[in-house]
Formats: sequence, C-alpha cells, structure tokens
Amino acid sequence: MKTRILWAIASIIVLICHQNAYSQTPYDTTELRRAKNIVKIQPFQFIDNTFFLGYEAFNNDFTKSFNIGLGFITSNVQGSEEVGFKYEAQYRIYVNGFKKYVPKRSETPYNRGIYAGIYFSGVRSEETTEFSFFEPIQQVLEFRDNTRTVSAFNPGITIGLQRTIWENLYLDFYIGGGVRFANVTDSDEFFPQSDFDIDDVYDREYSGVFPKVGMSIGLGF
Repeated sequence: MKTRILWAIASIIVLICHQNAYSQTPYDTTELRRAKNIVKIQPFQFIDNTFFLGYEAFNNDFTKSFNIGLGFITSNVQGSEEVGFKYEAQYRIYVNGFKKYVPKRSETPYNRGIYAGIYFSGVRSEETTEFSFFEPIQQVLEFRDNTRTVSAFNPGITIGLQRTIWENLYLDFYIGGGVRFANVTDSDEFFPQSDFDIDDVYDREYSGVFPKVGMSIGLGF
C-alpha cells in the first residue's frame, strides 16, 4: 500500500509540473465556456467499497470554489458486513484562476487551474463480524457477533490541478494530507482485538498523519 501511495504522489507531482511547463497564457482573449457547477465521482474510492459523489461550485470570477461530498460504504466479505458513510467539505483558491490555456505543443485550448485548499473530512462505519469464543465456565465454544463502530475525522490541506478534456468533462488531480482522529468501540467485550490489527493508514481505526491523494472525474453544468 505504501508503494502505491508513493507512486500516486509522484505521478500527480509530475503531472502538475508537466502541465505548468507546457502551457502558456492564451494568445487571444476569447474565453472558453466554464461551468460554475461540477458534479464529480472519485474512482479510487471504489477500492474502499465506497461510492463517493461530490459537488464543486465556483464564484463568479472562477478564482475560488466550495466543495462538498458524500460517500456510501457497503461491503460483505467472508462473514464480515460493513455499512457507513463518508463526508467532506473543502474550500479552494485557484492560484491564477480557472481559465483558458493553450499548450505550446498544440493549438487546442482547454480550461485549467492550479489550486490550494483546506478540507475537513470524516467517516462513520459499523462492521459486524462473527467470531468464536470459548466460554470457560460452561466449557463450550460459542459463536458471537461483534459490531465495531468507527467514527473519525480529518482536517487537512491539499493542492491540485483541475482541467477540462472536453467542454463539460473535468479531471481533478490532488495531493495533500492532514491529521486523522479515530474513535473505536466494540459491542462485545470478548471480541479479540488481534482480529483488527492496524497495519495501514487507510484502516478505519487508524489515527495519525493521514495522506490525501487521488483524482475525480466530473461533469459541468
């Protein structure tokens, strides 16, 4: 997982630098159509059994935007069932605005903007797992259900690049991070904690420095 994160971070940094190096200010003043509202999905969230839908709204001069998002978690794997939701709010400032650029190697213009932002995100999930427990008094093996509830939130900062491919299709690449705080409770006191060892920053129960890297695909209107 750490290797994948490093590769994703490096790829986004290279993409942002490449876009900045091979683009220039438009040679004419004709503006391309820019959508003030964008509805987005985050494909990488599917890996985490989450369908995440976002919405971005620009101000009138396309220099700032406000983003909100909501994701729904659902999975049922090997006798363990999880349901929950994620949420996020983000405020962005576009360094030079979101506007038209013409690549040096092409005369096909597109809209593009590099931004910095602050965000607040969180998750709440409940995972029910069946486990075996040896009851010492009756000397019998019992099968019990435990529901683990995780509530976590994560304030942080991010930078990114958003551009259009066609008039209404938007690609958004971002990298950043913050600090994650998680609270974990179990419904059964006999549930073996070793079954939920935390070995990855993307585990639900993780608390600490938390990376944010990914992309979204959106439609403007």
